[in-house]
Amino acid sequence: MKKIFMFVFAMMTVMPLLAQDVIITKAGDEIQAKVLMVRDDVIEYNEWSNQEGPAMSIKVADVFMIRYQNGEKDVFAFSEEELANDNDNLIYYDKTKNVRYKGSPVNWFDAGNILKDIPEAMQKYSSGKTMVVIGDILSFAGGLTIGWGLGGLLAGKKDLWKVSVAGFGVLMVGLPISFSGQKNIFKSFDIYNESVKKNKETAYWSFGISETGGFSLIYNF
Repeated sequence: MKKIFMFVFAMMTVMPLLAQDVIITKAGDEIQAKVLMVRDDVIEYNEWSNQEGPAMSIKVADVFMIRYQNGEKDVFAFSEEELANDNDNLIYYDKTKNVRYKGSPVNWFDAGNILKDIPEAMQKYSSGKTMVVIGDILSFAGGLTIGWGLGGLLAGKKDLWKVSVAGFGVLMVGLPISFSGQKNIFKSFDIYNESVKKNKETAYWSFGISETGGFSLIYNF
């Protein structure tokens, strides 16, 4: 019984560390917070380190995702205005939280084929993909181990409390790795989109003189 109490106490001690909401901006910044309300245009929250302080707010247009303390997520799509102002080469989340490219859904895990021509974006994507795989494997193994240990405890095998503790430790390692990997993947989308926008802004048509001395239409990019 003492060992079971120690396990429960350890769970209660560590779980508050994961109890905050995380607001991830489109710029890739993370805000540790307690979300109070999500409106159509703004998100109201308290800073996690100052929950008794004044409520803060951030525009929904500046937010990519909210990861809540219970594991649920709200992913905010690009607005219709943003999509109308950009060309079809952008990779983005639509209103159904699916990754889309040129109007068609894309498996975000295979998005490297789109990003490969932008080295910085591809590097960020590759590291993120690796971290997600490692994090998910560790999280799955940790959850499975916790279940095995708890099942043993319920069956009267008291020594298996150590297995559950070990599994919980593995889970606590895996989840942050997976979340960080997802953040890198989303950041790679931002890098790609910024590159597309930059190329769009610097590309233009102009008249010039050809090598034969005549006039020609020149595309500058």
